[in-house]
Amino acid sequence: MKNLFKVPQVFITACIFIMLAASCSKPVSPDPVSPDQQEGEENIPGSLTGRSVTLLNPGFESDKANWGDPTLFAISTSDKHSGAKSAKLSSLGNRIQQAVTVSPNTDYTLTAWILGKGTIGAKSGSTVLNSKGGTYSNWTQVTVNFNSGSASSVTLYGAYNAGEGRFDDFALEEGSSGGGGGNLPADVLNLTNWKITLPFDGPDSGTTADEITQPALATYSIDPWFKNNANNTGVIFRANTGGATTSGSGYPRSELREMTNNGATNASWSSGSGTHTMEIDQAITHLPAVKKHIVAGQIHDAGDDVIVFRLENQKLFIDINGDDGPTLTSNYVLGTRFKVKFVVSNNQTKCYYNDVLVYTHNQSYSGAYFKAGAYTQSSCKSGGNPGPTESCDAYGEVVIYGLSVTHQ
Repeated sequence: MKNLFKVPQVFITACIFIMLAASCSKPVSPDPVSPDQQEGEENIPGSLTGRSVTLLNPGFESDKANWGDPTLFAISTSDKHSGAKSAKLSSLGNRIQQAVTVSPNTDYTLTAWILGKGTIGAKSGSTVLNSKGGTYSNWTQVTVNFNSGSASSVTLYGAYNAGEGRFDDFALEEGSSGGGGGNLPADVLNLTNWKITLPFDGPDSGTTADEITQPALATYSIDPWFKNNANNTGVIFRANTGGATTSGSGYPRSELREMTNNGATNASWSSGSGTHTMEIDQAITHLPAVKKHIVAGQIHDAGDDVIVFRLENQKLFIDINGDDGPTLTSNYVLGTRFKVKFVVSNNQTKCYYNDVLVYTHNQSYSGAYFKAGAYTQSSCKSGGNPGPTESCDAYGEVVIYGLSVTHQ
């Protein structure tokens, strides 16, 4: 009699192949709860519900294959999140990177495990779509949400961040884990190496505008000066013309100042050493009523501002220490989202507007640092500019959707 239950040979072959593949997969060790996660990182077990994007050699079990220039990183066998190997970055300029195909205008979530110091992110061409990093005393899963924009290919990367770090188990999935994971500014922007100056003199010990530093900044928000927008996709920075000011300025600000060492030390770098980049994805949403001026991104040196992005009425332009530089647009409409970027190296400051190089400024300077947010250029106070003709409730406002800084 014909055997109705005979299993086809092709089915047996397929089953053997599947079992062999499973036995060769990288074993995953239990994920410890890291103390660093109490400082804002999220330990996300398993995967998100979106479609996984295939990465090549995501856990470095095939050594350096598929991760860019092999001279820029090492393989570690002494410390790994899972399996037998991880990538190690130990000096300035070290990085790992892999190009992947994506769908345009789509949200993605990138995750990787980091031990020590490091940053992960995604970029399209030279534009950083988003990044996040810090210092992690135990293996910690770091999550970065980004949108691909018009790109059909993006580059995922891990970068050196002021100290040795190890990277393992990269993963990419369609969909977002949700506006950075919460309703605080630090959930939307990586504020690890920033402090903020606010337009009021409140609980700190000084007599000028208050500063909020790390670790307090990681859980800080104050309405309406520094808070998330309604859908947690951007951070609102607002400074009123009657607000408190710093000792060196007559104008109020809700503005971030670049720091290092997890926010403990003022950043200070030189235009002639290394490459220093800041990119801001933002929209200017409000101006004072009388003097409609605001600064939305700047480089400051040890003594004064070097170069800034500035809006006066509808004219968005580059200001070079008080002198008008190139006009970016003469018809800016409040609320319009745009990108600006500074790239500093070899005593040249290159200025980009919506990914286009528009100006190169030649100047040597030191003691430099980046600033981002709302620096309102109007004061209602007696002796200020324009003075009492401006309401002290008038304000300037900027929404920042993305902010990244790199030093190489």
